[in-house]
Amino acid sequence: RLRYKVIPAENFSGDIVAASRSTDGHFYALLADATGHGLTAAISVLPVLALFYRISKLSLSLREIVLELNQQLKASMPVGRFIAITLLCLDEARREGDIWVGGTPEAFLFDRWGRVSRTFSSDNLPLGIVTNDELGAHPQHFSWEAESQLVLCSDGLLEATNPDNIQFGAEGLIAAAANTSPSSR
Repeated sequence: RLRYKVIPAENFSGDIVAASRSTDGHFYALLADATGHGLTAAISVLPVLALFYRISKLSLSLREIVLELNQQLKASMPVGRFIAITLLCLDEARREGDIWVGGTPEAFLFDRWGRVSRTFSSDNLPLGIVTNDELGAHPQHFSWEAESQLVLCSDGLLEATNPDNIQFGAEGLIAAAANTSPSSR
């Protein structure tokens, strides 16, 4: 159900991918990217990981999880440090879900043919910058068809360059997914 690849630019990275299933069977997934690089970024993201695993088991709404993570980070992170996050909750039986994108690149829902059927833009600030009252913590609701795939990525993928120094970008991601089978996408 979840395929991922994390390739850090250094030995340590502030990028994490986590998944958990709640007691009521909902599937939660998290993509987080802490500011900075190396060990400092890796240490910054550890509280998010621990809190995500603990609270995703409680079957809370995505909004409640976003607010809890933000409150913890706002209280504990030094000024100038924050964590970009994409968080989602899927009800696989009903093929419905919620997604919240804050500071990471937009997420894409691809249909079985690799065409973009929905884009989830990054309309929210990363976590740990503003208080919960100022944070737009309203997830986007969506549904999907059989063999659809949701693709999340951090900025590292989109900023990767080819030998001509041209960035891969969202267009490169969309082109790479086009006309590929769901199993090889």
